[in-house]
Amino acid sequence: MKHTFAIAAFAVSMSIHAGIVCELNDVKDFNLPSRLEFSNEKICKVKQTGWFLSAKKYPIDPAKTYKISGEFRAAQGAKVSGVIRIGFYPADEKGHLISVINVNCVPQSETELAETANVGDTILKVKDASKWQAKNYGYVAFDVDPSGKMRDIPCFTLSEAGIKRIEKSGNVWEVELHKPIKSAYAAGVAVREHLGGWGFQCSNPLVPAEDWSSLSWTVKPGQARKNTREQWLFGAKQFIVVLVLPEGVEFRNVKVETAD
Repeated sequence: MKHTFAIAAFAVSMSIHAGIVCELNDVKDFNLPSRLEFSNEKICKVKQTGWFLSAKKYPIDPAKTYKISGEFRAAQGAKVSGVIRIGFYPADEKGHLISVINVNCVPQSETELAETANVGDTILKVKDASKWQAKNYGYVAFDVDPSGKMRDIPCFTLSEAGIKRIEKSGNVWEVELHKPIKSAYAAGVAVREHLGGWGFQCSNPLVPAEDWSSLSWTVKPGQARKNTREQWLFGAKQFIVVLVLPEGVEFRNVKVETAD
């Protein structure tokens, strides 16, 4: 799942305490309050399907485990289409959201552009793509650390998804993309292949029923440069809460807790 959100204006909660990090039990706690309706019993009904983000960002203590949980059901008489997922969207210190595509590098795929890549190009010529993979969820990362130490991670200068073809042509390799690039890069710029994965660090799906069902997800300490839902992605300094909710769902007692 690939989604981009503007979160620069979100406020930041600057304290971390063992136990409860946050409780989301009011419309003001979310970025799409007009799509939610809370009752006096702190039960919220979803009036329109959406990705509901916490209105605040919360700093990450790398030594702690984080757990999000809540209770969900289909509202009486509602015909709910879709599933529920809950979880975390990590961000760096500047608030840039980090997805798997920003950190999941193909090992030893660092190389250089053999020729200038212009806006609109779909075929890139690189010096060595012998370690690259032609995949629909492959990305070209530009202006990367050429040493192989990945000091540029998380990397946000990426092509659109999809590498159609990789082929050696004379002294260079051709990398054909599904979609044209949107920025120009000079010959000699270091590039690397990244692979996609989970859009955010989310729970397994829950199909809402008439009775309340509990749903939770846990992220453990550590930072990963791979496709994972169970550890923070490399470079994560803070997070926002994400609830993916279809219309007609009700929820209550959504909270984030920490444990040592």
